[in-house]
Amino acid sequence: MSENITKSTTELDRRLRNLRINETEQMLKLLDSASVQYSFPILQEQDARHLLLESLERFRVLYGAKVMSSVTNNDSSHKVKIEFSFMPDRPEDLIRLLNYMKKSISPIYHIVGMAFEKVKDERKVVFKVEMIQPYMGGKYVF
Repeated sequence: MSENITKSTTELDRRLRNLRINETEQMLKLLDSASVQYSFPILQEQDARHLLLESLERFRVLYGAKVMSSVTNNDSSHKVKIEFSFMPDRPEDLIRLLNYMKKSISPIYHIVGMAFEKVKDERKVVFKVEMIQPYMGGKYVF
């Protein structure tokens, strides 16, 4: 009786592992097709860092962004925190900037904070943003 229970348990464990493998393979195929469909950038670590620094420089020049932290490398991503002020001429300009940051996949802009300020007669928006550039490899594979 004990031997039959052990065999049955072993067989159930084997089938469960097989189901998990099949399920994982299906999910990997879905992920692969999504990456092809949406053209996710697949970068190595050095290329990702270089792209992040280029984007950071663009924001620094265009918006006078201040770098609030050094570039860190964790969880298969390079990250840096910035802060900048934006004075839109029209409301559409603010919407355009927000849409750009929302839709960007390389780098990813995580808006940590946003405040509206009025100094004298000037209205501006102050952003605190974490720029994240994922790359292939490391702890998590992107």
